[in-house]
Amino acid sequence: PAEDSAQAWAEFVQQRCAESADFVRRASPVMFAMPVILGAQAWYHSLSLLSVLAVAVGPLCFCAGKVAFAARLDRLVAQRPVIAGTCVQAAFAACVFGGILAATLTLPAGTMQHRVFLGTTLGVLGLLSKGYWTSRAHALVFCPIYVSHWLLFHWSVGWLTPPVVFASVLQCLLLLPMRRAQEAQSWASFLNARALDRERAHLKALQSAHVSVLSTLFDASCVCDENGRVRSSTPHMDDMLLGPDRKHDLTGKSLLDFASAPEEAQRLLGFLSDMARSSAPLRMQTSLTGGQSASWWPWSVFGGAADVALTGTSLPLSGGSGVGQWLCIGLQMGDQTSVQAPAALTALSTRLSSCLPWTTPPPHGRRLRRRARGAHRW
Repeated sequence: PAEDSAQAWAEFVQQRCAESADFVRRASPVMFAMPVILGAQAWYHSLSLLSVLAVAVGPLCFCAGKVAFAARLDRLVAQRPVIAGTCVQAAFAACVFGGILAATLTLPAGTMQHRVFLGTTLGVLGLLSKGYWTSRAHALVFCPIYVSHWLLFHWSVGWLTPPVVFASVLQCLLLLPMRRAQEAQSWASFLNARALDRERAHLKALQSAHVSVLSTLFDASCVCDENGRVRSSTPHMDDMLLGPDRKHDLTGKSLLDFASAPEEAQRLLGFLSDMARSSAPLRMQTSLTGGQSASWWPWSVFGGAADVALTGTSLPLSGGSGVGQWLCIGLQMGDQTSVQAPAALTALSTRLSSCLPWTTPPPHGRRLRRRARGAHRW
């Protein structure tokens, strides 16, 4: 929909401008490499170190402003990321271009002066291309700064000619398609990341819904690995094994610790290993316990151990294979009356035997039958 596209574009511009502001703030100390390079060249050619100090003025001014207005800048990036990104990049470009201009004007006139100006300007231009400018900011903010820097240098050295002016305008025109291509690539990456985030949120919602459905099908459920280490569990599972007054859940604990006997723990471990290697659901009967001092349900009803039925399957990995390292386990309480069934049936038959009818009919029954036979003959 158009509204969704407009919202996505607004989010993209704000995110890219905020990232550009953060990138320039972190990359500004790198510009101090220019004074080092100029200093090495000045020492090699026995030139004055005044150009080194001049080219360091721009990065120093920007870093000083960054430190002085750090709190306000962070607040501006959070509230108005587009304005913050444009202002930070414009201030960085103005400071660095000013330092380059001051440094090159202190050099002796000649090819060295033009070579230093062109090399440092292209280096700063490549660094600024890593950021993001909106179309309006690129046309109304960046291009005037760059053209002014270019024309002011050539006017200072006496080379301001029509070809030089045309070259500055041509560079700005060539930067527009490069900016559009970079913007289209960033836009495609942003859409893919946005779709991935939405799909991940959708899958999390589906997983929550599936867990809710499983909690209605089973008495309790959890997700663990093939060694029984619990990754997540339902509150009913936590209450059943740890008690209603628990302070923590089952995450990080092992299901094998709740087996009623070491033999049951080995059977449960084998069951989990088989489930991890199989894509089909598996089921087993085992016995779990909440400990000797467990006084909550179901241990308060069934004693120290209770028969349960475990049904589980392996969850697929992110690659889409049918077998994974995480196992979804559903727990159902077993039939606890099977052991007491014979005694209960004997007591029930004894109680019902006193209510059975007589084996010989009463006298009034014989008279009724004789009357019925006489009426039939008549």
